[in-house]
Amino acid sequence: MAEHLIAVTLVGPDRKGLLADVTGALVPLAVYHGDPTFTMLPGGNVAILLAMRTDVDAAAVRHALAPLTNEPWIAVHVDDLADRASQAETQGARFVLRIRTQGRPGVLAEFTKIVAQHGGLLVDFGTRIGGDRISVLRVELQDPAEHNVDALTQALYSAAEQMGIGIKFYDTALGENPLM
Repeated sequence: MAEHLIAVTLVGPDRKGLLADVTGALVPLAVYHGDPTFTMLPGGNVAILLAMRTDVDAAAVRHALAPLTNEPWIAVHVDDLADRASQAETQGARFVLRIRTQGRPGVLAEFTKIVAQHGGLLVDFGTRIGGDRISVLRVELQDPAEHNVDALTQALYSAAEQMGIGIKFYDTALGENPLM
């Protein structure tokens, strides 16, 4: 059988047992999924993301999850994904960008634009909200020698200074010692 790479996204109001219902619906298909991403959203809503490799196609997964779509306000999307990771020859150098801000509009857009202009690929993103809002982006550069890491670092710190916010950018192989 053909192997499929499938993503399931569910967005809607949270309730007890929702994640159990999603994962339980996949058991009869013998679908193994990695760790689901479960994110609390404003207003008592939740977003669940599952990615899985399976012998069943997206239509079978949609059919298994169909009872959840009968619940009010729950949206379920099942999509086939292209398997780009298996096509990559090597993993690039990984960097972390931490942004400390009060959540002003446009901050994330500006930093992700700078990363893209310097050949970076965003591989993970998360936000922790506490006293200050801290966004963490994990960035990959396939060939750091080809892309000027110093120029990327300078552009990120320059943008942070212009916006009046604090950042920390570092190579994960070196730890949190700032590159600048």
